[in-house]
Amino acid sequence: MNRTWLLPLLFLGLGAAAPPERGSPPVAPFVEALRKEGVEPVAFVRRALETRDLIVFDEGLHPAAEPWTFYQRLLEDPGIRDRLAFVFLEVLSPAHQRHLDAFLASPTLDTRLLIPALQDDFSGFGWRYRNLLDFLVRAWEINHGLPAPKRIRVVGVSMPIFWGGIQDRADYEAFQDSLRSQDHHMYAAIADHMQGFQRGLKGLFLTNTRHAYTGLRRKDGGFFWNCTTFLAQHHPGKVLSVRVHNAALQVEAPRKLEGPHSTDGLREMSYRWVRMEGGAWDRAFRALGDRPVALPLAGNAFGRSAYVGNQILGARPGSTMSEVHDALVFLGPLDRLTFCGKSDLICTPAFREELKRRIRLLHGPDLTAFLKEEGVAGLDPFIEAWAKPTQATPNRFLPPLPPD
Repeated sequence: MNRTWLLPLLFLGLGAAAPPERGSPPVAPFVEALRKEGVEPVAFVRRALETRDLIVFDEGLHPAAEPWTFYQRLLEDPGIRDRLAFVFLEVLSPAHQRHLDAFLASPTLDTRLLIPALQDDFSGFGWRYRNLLDFLVRAWEINHGLPAPKRIRVVGVSMPIFWGGIQDRADYEAFQDSLRSQDHHMYAAIADHMQGFQRGLKGLFLTNTRHAYTGLRRKDGGFFWNCTTFLAQHHPGKVLSVRVHNAALQVEAPRKLEGPHSTDGLREMSYRWVRMEGGAWDRAFRALGDRPVALPLAGNAFGRSAYVGNQILGARPGSTMSEVHDALVFLGPLDRLTFCGKSDLICTPAFREELKRRIRLLHGPDLTAFLKEEGVAGLDPFIEAWAKPTQATPNRFLPPLPPD
């Protein structure tokens, strides 16, 4: 398995399954919450947009396929689509907005227009996940069935990385240091496009866990300020943060690291993937037939569940999931979820050569350790293997849920 180009938030030990969960609380309160408050997910979002201006979605894992299929369904729903002005993307930046705009405005479907935007990600290996590409294609199709004033604007809000100006490892580490302000950068970009939430504009923000928390507090009582915290705290009542149910990141201890730091910080942690509340969430969904469902988190057993996530070591004791998100969407059992395939769209001859430069920049002139880790004899064989498209695969983070 090629691990090198798994992007921030997914620079993970993908093959490591968590041990069986224990200590699960009673399932009945979770089932009761689903029966009383559960709503079909698209209808839930449609209703939420009546009172909130921005819906933030935490996909759980960047390569997760099902959340992005769900996002397509949101654009396809007339009651949602006709209200939306913007879709904000965490993984693209303003530096390449012109390429995104050119693609969406093109009279013919031409994904090649997206290549420059997808080649410049934080890792250097490019953004190849099919879930984003398929979503953008569907957005193009939907927009071209609408009159120009009704078309949805798709906007990249991440910090830009200018690989042409990164000439050595020190340059890259300086860029990584600049990411301290990434969340405020994204917040400011979204708030600006939404005109300060003063005009009733509606939007979706498609992101990941690190940027989707609403009000998680540190042990000293201060907030863990991330993009959605800025949005929720500075524009109260305007934002709804939704967690898409997936495996949860259980961070257990800091880990001494030798070599370069990771952008997402996960290489500096000892962690595993777990089911929420020892599997109680999953058993509750199963009790109701594993039907897709959405529900608010405040005031029920789901919201009172102990917080599990990347900031758990520094979080205030007793933190709960209702401090992290406002709502939950369940799209299917974890055992049936999939990771999307990877496209070869960006693997042009010129980019293959640029990728060699980036690898040498990131790993130094002696690539022995890198090649050994990747299980290849040289850089050219690595590039050949890297460039091949892949198919969707089952999500194997967790063992099957045991019978009740």
